Amino acid sequence: LGTSSLVGVPLSASAAKGAAEYDLEYYLRDIIMGNRPEGNLPASNGPPLPPPRALQGALLSLLLDDELQNCITIQELSRITKIPIATLSEQIRSFRSKVQPAFGSRYPWKEEVVSDEYYFDLTCYSLWKIASVSPELA
Repeated sequence: LGTSSLVGVPLSASAAKGAAEYDLEYYLRDIIMGNRPEGNLPASNGPPLPPPRALQGALLSLLLDDELQNCITIQELSRITKIPIATLSEQIRSFRSKVQPAFGSRYPWKEEVVSDEYYFDLTCYSLWKIASVSPELA
C-alpha cells in the first residue's frame, strides 16, 4: 500500500514519488510506527576504497611537483597574489601537515609523492585552501 493510494491518487508502478509523497510517507510512518531522530535503519558501511593509483604523464609535473616550486599552479598563484613561491610552498606544506592525519585515515597513500593519487588529492586540497584565503583572490 503506497502513500499515493492513501490520498486517493493512483500511481502507475513505474512512476517516481515526488517530494510531497515522501513527506506524506514520513509523517504517516511517524504517526503509525514512530521515527527515531537518527533514522530507523543503521547506516551501512561504504565500499572499501581501492588502492591509490600511480599518476603519471607529462601533465602531472605541470600541475604539481613534489617540491611545490616549478609547477604552473604554484607559479601562477605566486604571480597573481604577489606572494613569493617559497612562501606559498611553505604555507601549503604547513596546511597539508595539519590535515594529513585526518585525510590519511580515510584515504591512505603509499608514498608521500604527488604521483600517488591520494597524496596528490591532499596536496591539491591544501593548495586550494591556501589560495582560497588569499585576499588577492577574494
